[in-house]
Amino acid sequence: MMKTPFLISVVSGARRVGRWLRHGSAVSFRLILWCALLSMLVMLLVAIVLRDPQGDAVRQWLFHARWSLLVWRMVLYSVLVGFWV
Repeated sequence: MMKTPFLISVVSGARRVGRWLRHGSAVSFRLILWCALLSMLVMLLVAIVLRDPQGDAVRQWLFHARWSLLVWRMVLYSVLVGFWV
């Protein structure tokens, strides 16, 4: 059986769609993972706010941990620059 140009285009289109679906599943997995991590972060922040509505404990913690948080931020920036370059 001889393949017509229409049949060839349909078959090659199916291959492209299959490639897109395989790539799309990785993208959707990343999206679901980011949403789950963001949800857990929001739940943690809500728990902190409900435990200390005035925020005194959080302010004291931020004040006492300012240098370690600065170091942590610099490490994150260094990692991002390393990936960028």
